[in-house]
Amino acid sequence: MKKIILILFAVLCGAVGAVGQEAVVKGFDAAPMDLSAQQYARQDRNGVKCALVKVQVIAADVRFQGNVMGDVRQEPGEYWVYMTDGTKFLKILSSSFLPLMYHFPEPLQSGVTYQLTLQAPQFAASAPANASESISAPAPLTKQYKQYLDFSTNKWGFKHNDVVVIPAKYDWVASFHEDLAKVQTNDKCGFIDKSGNMIIPAIYDDAGYFSEGLASVCIKDKYGFIDKSDSLVIPAKYDRTFQFSEGLAMVRNKGKYGYIDKKGNLVVPVKYNDAGDFNDGRARVKIQEKYGYINKTGSMAILANYVFADDFSEGLVAVFISGKWGYIDKEDTMVIPAKYDAAWGFKDGLATVKVKGKYGFIDKSGNMVIPAKYDNAWSFSQGTAQVRLNGRNFYIDKNGNEVR
Repeated sequence: MKKIILILFAVLCGAVGAVGQEAVVKGFDAAPMDLSAQQYARQDRNGVKCALVKVQVIAADVRFQGNVMGDVRQEPGEYWVYMTDGTKFLKILSSSFLPLMYHFPEPLQSGVTYQLTLQAPQFAASAPANASESISAPAPLTKQYKQYLDFSTNKWGFKHNDVVVIPAKYDWVASFHEDLAKVQTNDKCGFIDKSGNMIIPAIYDDAGYFSEGLASVCIKDKYGFIDKSDSLVIPAKYDRTFQFSEGLAMVRNKGKYGYIDKKGNLVVPVKYNDAGDFNDGRARVKIQEKYGYINKTGSMAILANYVFADDFSEGLVAVFISGKWGYIDKEDTMVIPAKYDAAWGFKDGLATVKVKGKYGFIDKSGNMVIPAKYDNAWSFSQGTAQVRLNGRNFYIDKNGNEVR
């Protein structure tokens, strides 16, 4: 219990950002005194012990992509992610924050335990002095329902325009998707609407969020899909299922990934070592130790030649080549040279890139339209992006001007 409280406090303190923003990395270190990677060892396909990354984060529906070996083990306040020796990247996804691509300072070493601490963006700048007060994310420029925590009860609810609209009575709440939000109570998951009505009872062991009218749910350690009337439209027979995107959903069985349609038909065989959601008609898949892209029929559209790659957005995708990131199009043409230390997907026509430790924005021609001068930067949404400079978070427009 003490460990959980310390983890929660570390994550809450100093947290900034709005729902729908990225998580922030608060620390990453090797933990030589932690022998978990040895005591609870897991081997890769060549019999080499994996590295173990303990990801500490308080957030909903967290999953991981990269050189991950086997299922992720969930512990109180943290996730145990086993990764192959020499791994350089980990992609972290959640319904609570935008996808985060983390670059390890050095390649992971076999049999070593590491600790990665993330700060999820649902929390405010600090815990209130009065424990009876509540904590919530600062309002983004576009108002929306925000999760908030009532410290007097340690329960979660929602605010809208800084007014409580759904009382804090749940053990956890995720953000709204398609007007429904996942809530957790008594270790079970269900869904509420924006009036706080329990539309789908909390009877599931786990759940994702609604996408294209369906949501992933867990029944007796197996996953399937329900619709908004709580009908099980795709039987719970998979080890894991993920949200629908462009009519297809990624599924996992026995450590391999494939894709099903909304009728539950297996459209792409479960055979890939790793995979991502469909975007722009392409999905990232891992074959042996390299990434490529398939189309919706399962045919290879881009050969698996990349050490690491992101998901397509707005017709382009960031790929890792010779130690740098650049962008290719759907025909595998390098349209923006690989010269960035890190790169993210395009949103509103601009993409966040990292150069010499600073963040800026480029357009689809590779022009640096907003200089790389920020200490951190998040993706654009509806014409604005949140940035951090000299310890201050604020919003800018596409010209780099501060928006108040």
